Amino acid sequence: MTKNRNVIRKSYYKKDSFVILKQMVAKQPSLYGLRVTNYGLRLIICFEFVPPDGGLVLGIWNFYSPLPIYMPKISIIIPAWNTEETICECLDSIFAQTFHDFEIIVVNDGSVDNTGKLLENYKDKIKIIDQENCGSNFARNRGWKEARGEYLLFLDSDIVMHRETLQILYDTLQKNPNVSYAYSSFNYGGKKFGLWDFDAECLKKMPYIHTSSLIRAKDFPGFDESIKRLQDWDMWLTMLEKGKVGIRVNKVLMNVALRKQGISEWVPRWVYWIPWKWLPWAPSRVRKYLDAVELVKNKHGL
Repeated sequence: MTKNRNVIRKSYYKKDSFVILKQMVAKQPSLYGLRVTNYGLRLIICFEFVPPDGGLVLGIWNFYSPLPIYMPKISIIIPAWNTEETICECLDSIFAQTFHDFEIIVVNDGSVDNTGKLLENYKDKIKIIDQENCGSNFARNRGWKEARGEYLLFLDSDIVMHRETLQILYDTLQKNPNVSYAYSSFNYGGKKFGLWDFDAECLKKMPYIHTSSLIRAKDFPGFDESIKRLQDWDMWLTMLEKGKVGIRVNKVLMNVALRKQGISEWVPRWVYWIPWKWLPWAPSRVRKYLDAVELVKNKHGL
């Protein structure tokens, strides 16, 4: 600390206190040492900055809010399109978690079945965003923009989590501060997908990390809305290019439901071992997959 240490104190009682804070910080480019303390209805902002004339100034701002300021640890974002068969079981598995510090944001992506009506049964527990059908990437990004959590989990609507899923993934990231996301094994129907430990070179060759991983919000780059397939692989590669890596939890923590249509579709691995590009014909699903692989590889120079 320097000898010239002044103290500034201000108090506010406004709903838009965070807007005021943002403007205040913008005016002090040399701001550092920011510390936030939440006391129910009062948010205390303590910081220090160096003014143009030298010295050190300690600022203390008290923001009074008419409502308690709640910042959940995890924001769970669910894109939902025609998910009447699975959405309730998915949500119930979240409420059954042993870890409770979360918020749920469901983006109803233009569903034309009973998804909207079913979501109304949970309206006091979740945040519902209704939009025209724009695709899963747009829906995920829309939910991300509304999220307040320190961590993000993009949960597909056909997934049922085991009761300790959130706690295990959260603890894994707490114990490994240098990694940006944690992923686990899962069951798809009656088949176990064990996955592999994180390996950058392997990730560059093939997609093997599931979308529904727990991610540090500060490291998440957003989904590329122009990528219609393998968007999770594209996102992990984008993070890898920024030096962000993951860690595997060697446990089955989720069950993915079998669906005729929707986000979760699977074709046996051996189908892709056939050299389709040298053959005059390939199944439509396989061709779309191979085209998606080529698109992502070209984007990332692989």
